[in-house]
Amino acid sequence: MREVWDLGCGLGLDAAAFADAGLRVLAVDADEATAALAAENLRGRGGVRVRWATAQDTLAGLSAPDVEAEVDAGRL
Repeated sequence: MREVWDLGCGLGLDAAAFADAGLRVLAVDADEATAALAAENLRGRGGVRVRWATAQDTLAGLSAPDVEAEVDAGRL
């Protein structure tokens, strides 16, 4: 695994741990203010992107060849 998508990232604490472990991270939160706080908390970490969006919007349009993922649909 080289990249993690943290859907519903909150303040970005898990995303920070993933980045510190050397993974590329897409941190996503549906709340604008929370996404902004996550961006601030993750500032300066390489390989991290923060997006203000829903998990559903982020996953829309992906097909099986595009991504290898495990999704816990109960948490979406």
